[in-house]
Amino acid sequence: MKKIYIAVLILFVSHFASAQGLTITGKQFFALTVSNVDSTSRWYEQTFSMKLVKEVKLKDNNLYVRILTNDFLLVELLQMDGTKSLRDCSIPKGDGHLMRGLVKIGFYVPDLIVAEKYFRSMKVKFRYDPFDDKEMKVRAFLLEDPNGNLIQVMQSL
Repeated sequence: MKKIYIAVLILFVSHFASAQGLTITGKQFFALTVSNVDSTSRWYEQTFSMKLVKEVKLKDNNLYVRILTNDFLLVELLQMDGTKSLRDCSIPKGDGHLMRGLVKIGFYVPDLIVAEKYFRSMKVKFRYDPFDDKEMKVRAFLLEDPNGNLIQVMQSL
Protein backbone atom coordinates (compact mmCIF):
# COMPACT_ATOMS: atom_id res chain seq x y z
CA MET A 1 0.00 0.00 0.00
CA LYS A 2 2.83 2.38 0.92
CA LYS A 3 4.55 1.75 -2.44
CA ILE A 4 1.34 2.50 -4.34
CA TYR A 5 0.88 5.75 -2.39
CA ILE A 6 4.47 6.81 -3.13
CA ALA A 7 4.09 5.95 -6.83
CA VAL A 8 0.85 7.96 -7.09
CA LEU A 9 2.46 10.88 -5.25
CA ILE A 10 5.46 10.86 -7.59
CA LEU A 11 3.20 10.79 -10.65
CA PHE A 12 1.10 13.65 -9.27
CA VAL A 13 4.13 15.79 -8.39
CA SER A 14 5.78 15.05 -11.76
CA HIS A 15 2.63 15.99 -13.67
CA PHE A 16 2.02 19.09 -11.55
CA ALA A 17 5.64 20.24 -11.85
CA SER A 18 5.74 19.86 -15.64
CA ALA A 19 2.31 21.47 -16.04
CA GLN A 20 3.37 24.41 -13.90
CA GLY A 21 6.81 24.80 -15.54
CA LEU A 22 8.96 23.79 -12.56
CA THR A 23 12.09 25.89 -12.17
CA ILE A 24 14.90 24.56 -10.02
CA THR A 25 16.94 27.26 -8.32
CA GLY A 26 19.50 27.63 -5.59
CA LYS A 27 22.30 25.36 -4.55
CA GLN A 28 22.80 21.88 -5.89
CA PHE A 29 22.65 19.15 -3.23
CA PHE A 30 23.82 15.60 -2.76
CA ALA A 31 24.41 13.26 0.18
CA LEU A 32 26.91 10.42 0.48
CA THR A 33 27.56 7.64 2.92
CA VAL A 34 31.29 7.47 3.57
CA SER A 35 33.74 5.33 5.51
CA ASN A 36 35.40 8.28 7.25
CA VAL A 37 33.49 11.54 7.59
CA ASP A 38 36.58 13.41 8.87
CA SER A 39 38.87 12.75 5.89
CA THR A 40 36.06 13.03 3.34
CA SER A 41 34.87 16.29 4.88
CA ARG A 42 38.41 17.68 4.71
CA TRP A 43 38.63 16.73 1.01
CA TYR A 44 35.34 18.46 0.09
CA GLU A 45 36.21 21.50 2.22
CA GLN A 46 39.59 21.92 0.51
CA THR A 47 38.55 20.94 -3.01
CA PHE A 48 35.35 23.00 -3.21
CA SER A 49 36.10 25.71 -0.60
CA MET A 50 33.24 24.48 1.57
CA LYS A 51 32.43 25.34 5.18
CA LEU A 52 30.85 23.20 7.87
CA VAL A 53 27.29 24.36 8.64
CA LYS A 54 25.95 21.48 10.69
CA GLU A 55 27.26 18.47 12.53
CA VAL A 56 25.25 15.68 14.16
CA LYS A 57 26.53 12.76 16.24
CA LEU A 58 24.09 10.08 17.40
CA LYS A 59 25.56 7.31 19.52
CA ASP A 60 22.45 5.09 19.20
CA ASN A 61 23.33 3.94 15.70
CA ASN A 62 26.84 5.38 15.49
CA LEU A 63 25.68 8.04 13.03
CA TYR A 64 27.99 10.95 12.31
CA VAL A 65 26.78 13.61 9.85
CA ARG A 66 28.50 16.69 8.49
CA ILE A 67 26.79 19.16 6.20
CA LEU A 68 29.07 21.39 4.16
CA THR A 69 28.22 24.30 1.90
CA ASN A 70 29.55 26.99 -0.38
CA ASP A 71 27.70 29.40 -2.69
CA PHE A 72 26.71 26.65 -5.14
CA LEU A 73 26.76 23.27 -3.36
CA LEU A 74 25.36 21.63 -0.27
CA VAL A 75 26.95 18.28 0.60
CA GLU A 76 25.78 15.96 3.36
CA LEU A 77 28.29 13.32 4.46
CA LEU A 78 27.06 10.41 6.58
CA GLN A 79 29.22 7.89 8.41
CA MET A 80 27.21 5.11 10.05
CA ASP A 81 27.31 1.48 11.04
CA GLY A 82 26.14 -1.02 8.47
CA THR A 83 27.14 0.78 5.28
CA LYS A 84 29.19 -1.18 2.78
CA SER A 85 31.89 -0.20 0.33
CA LEU A 86 32.15 -1.49 -3.22
CA ARG A 87 34.91 -3.81 -2.00
CA ASP A 88 32.57 -5.18 0.70
CA CYS A 89 30.13 -6.04 -2.09
CA SER A 90 32.91 -7.68 -4.18
CA ILE A 91 32.71 -4.92 -6.80
CA PRO A 92 36.11 -3.69 -8.02
CA LYS A 93 36.92 0.00 -7.61
CA GLY A 94 36.01 1.73 -10.85
CA ASP A 95 32.97 -0.48 -11.38
CA GLY A 96 30.61 1.43 -9.08
CA HIS A 97 28.22 1.84 -12.00
CA LEU A 98 27.39 -1.86 -11.57
CA MET A 99 25.52 -1.07 -8.33
CA ARG A 100 22.01 0.27 -8.70
CA GLY A 101 21.49 3.84 -7.58
CA LEU A 102 23.35 7.05 -8.22
CA VAL A 103 26.32 6.66 -10.53
CA LYS A 104 27.72 10.19 -10.38
CA ILE A 105 26.86 13.76 -9.56
CA GLY A 106 27.76 16.75 -11.69
CA PHE A 107 27.66 20.47 -12.18
CA TYR A 108 28.30 23.08 -14.85
CA VAL A 109 31.11 25.64 -14.85
CA PRO A 110 31.53 28.67 -17.12
CA ASP A 111 35.11 27.72 -18.16
CA LEU A 112 36.20 24.08 -18.17
CA ILE A 113 39.88 24.92 -18.79
CA VAL A 114 40.00 27.07 -15.65
CA ALA A 115 38.22 24.33 -13.67
CA GLU A 116 40.62 21.66 -14.95
CA LYS A 117 43.67 23.75 -13.98
CA TYR A 118 42.18 24.35 -10.53
CA PHE A 119 41.44 20.68 -9.82
CA ARG A 120 44.85 19.59 -11.13
CA SER A 121 46.55 22.15 -8.87
CA MET A 122 44.58 20.67 -5.96
CA LYS A 123 45.88 17.20 -6.96
CA VAL A 124 42.33 15.86 -7.35
CA LYS A 125 42.18 12.44 -9.03
CA PHE A 126 40.85 12.60 -12.60
CA ARG A 127 38.91 9.50 -13.66
CA TYR A 128 38.49 10.82 -17.23
CA ASP A 129 40.35 13.69 -18.86
CA PRO A 130 38.36 16.36 -20.74
CA PHE A 131 36.19 15.05 -23.57
CA ASP A 132 33.50 16.45 -25.86
CA ASP A 133 29.99 15.04 -25.93
CA LYS A 134 28.53 16.50 -29.10
CA GLU A 135 25.03 15.05 -28.59
CA MET A 136 24.78 16.55 -25.09
CA LYS A 137 26.53 19.74 -26.25
CA VAL A 138 29.03 19.70 -23.39
CA ARG A 139 32.74 19.39 -22.77
CA ALA A 140 33.39 17.52 -19.53
CA PHE A 141 35.76 15.60 -17.28
CA LEU A 142 35.21 13.27 -14.35
CA LEU A 143 36.80 13.51 -10.93
CA GLU A 144 36.92 10.93 -8.17
CA ASP A 145 36.52 11.76 -4.48
CA PRO A 146 38.40 9.81 -1.77
CA ASN A 147 35.57 7.23 -1.60
CA GLY A 148 35.52 6.59 -5.36
CA ASN A 149 32.39 8.68 -6.04
CA LEU A 150 32.35 10.30 -9.48
CA ILE A 151 31.89 14.03 -9.98
CA GLN A 152 31.32 15.22 -13.56
CA VAL A 153 32.32 18.81 -14.32
CA MET A 154 30.78 20.21 -17.52
CA GLN A 155 30.76 23.29 -19.71
CA SER A 156 28.06 23.91 -22.29
CA LEU A 157 29.34 24.04 -25.87
